[in-house]
Order: sequence, then C-alpha cells, then structure tokens
Amino acid sequence: MKKQDVLVFITALVMMISCAALSFGQEIKLDEYNLKEYQNQYEKVIDIGFPGKDIKAFGPALEKGNLKAVKYLVETYPGLKLLTTPIKDKYGDGEQTICIAARGGYTDLVNYIAKKEPRLVNVDCYDDYLKGYKALAAAIKNGHADTAFLLLDLGTTIEKVWYKYDANRPVMLVLAAKTFKDKETLEKLIPALLKAGENPYTVTGTGHFSADALYFGAEYNNADFVTILRDEMKKMGKEPVAHYSEWICPGLNFGELYRRMEKSERKNIEFLKSQGIELKLNIEESLDCD
Repeated sequence: MKKQDVLVFITALVMMISCAALSFGQEIKLDEYNLKEYQNQYEKVIDIGFPGKDIKAFGPALEKGNLKAVKYLVETYPGLKLLTTPIKDKYGDGEQTICIAARGGYTDLVNYIAKKEPRLVNVDCYDDYLKGYKALAAAIKNGHADTAFLLLDLGTTIEKVWYKYDANRPVMLVLAAKTFKDKETLEKLIPALLKAGENPYTVTGTGHFSADALYFGAEYNNADFVTILRDEMKKMGKEPVAHYSEWICPGLNFGELYRRMEKSERKNIEFLKSQGIELKLNIEESLDCD
C-alpha cells in the first residue's frame, strides 16, 4: 500500500471513530438526562414546531423536576424561548413553566426559571381562565412550603384571584389553612403572606356561603392556623374577626338559620368563640328558594 493511500485510510478511520464517538456521546447525554424516556412517554408538548425529537422531552422534564434536562434543552434551543412558552396539554390548556415546577415542589427548578425569566414570578399560571393564580398559589396548594418561601423572597405579589366562570377565588391564607398542619411551617408562612400583602379578611366560597381565612381554618380543623393568624392580626393592629356570609330564603332569621346549619358549621362558630374570635355574619336573601 502506498504511503498516500495509508494516510487516506488512517484519516477515514479517524473520522469514522470521531463520528461514532460523537453519536455515542449524544446517546449518553440523552440517557444522562432521561430525555430518551421522556421522548417515548411525553404527555405534554409545546405548541410550536419541533426542530428535533428531544425537544418533546421538555414538558415531561418540567413535570419530573429534572433540572439538568431542562437546562440542557434551554441551552440547546435558545431561540425557542422554552421557559416563557406555556406548556399545552392535549386539551389545549396552557400552563406557565414556573407554575409546573412550583406545583411539583421543585424549588431548584423554580429558582432557575425565575433567575432566567424574572417576570414569570408574577405571571398568571393560566392565560384564559384563572386570573391572579400564580406560582405561589400552585406551591401552597400542593404543600410545598420551601418553594413558597422562595417565591416570596423573589418578590411575588399577592392579588385577589378570580375564576373566570364562577365566584371562587383562591386566597393564599385559605390554601395554607387547608394544606399545612405543621405548626412550625405555619409560624413562618402566615407572617410572610401577611407581609407580602395578603388581606386576612378576604372571603372566598362557592354555592350558598363564603368565608375568610379564620373561618376556613376552623372548617379545616386547623387550630394552630387559627391561633397563629389571630395573634399575627393582633400584632398588625387588626381585629381578629372571622367573616361568614350565608344566602338564605326570605323571612328566615338567624336563630332559624343557626338551627338549620350543619353540625360542622355550628362547631366552627363555637370554636372561634372559644379562641376569642368574633364572628361577623352577613345574611343575604336568596331568590333561589323553593
């Protein structure tokens, strides 16, 4: 074999080995970040064109809190603006990436997204039907205190939240009363929410009644929540008063209303009284009566 032919052969062999190594390296990268698994099992995708199969792994990577995979895809496809593109499910409902991370309790992932895109801290999770429901609400509702504290530290704001289709509005304190029963967590979270602007008198509800956080604390049998919120309200110079609104049929007085109340409702009222908390009732007549 001529010397020139030998050089050509060696060059070709080196190129083949390099290509094989590169391909093998890409497979290792996909396996390391679990992207191959996500590609085959993804349920949520981004409603934009896909430049490569691995981008379909982005939604599942968020759902599973895989920070390495998310960072890899964001850095690999910087032009797609993956972090600011809502993830859409098969019904077409879009959810912000930071909210997916927050409801999963992936604090490191939330911090990464917030550092990359600070405005997402105060963006609604859903564009079309739940105004004011942000990553903070997603974290509290799903019981992730550390994630909630991070979002508060990052400057998330608290606003009144309204559903588009009915009169419910998730109140951060009410969500906390339902979710957290650990006294140590409540002693940190309640003051933090009040400091961030939460109004303890804000009411929420559905159907025939609505109430505020103190009442719902009693409703959820969360005695620590009630006493801690009561004491924090006193420190703020706010009267620890619970608010409860009921829609009744015309001509029904409070005595009759109290007798008709469910046992649990009467229990809530008695518990609040035992804690030195006045209950303010707002009785309104309903036109929807038999």
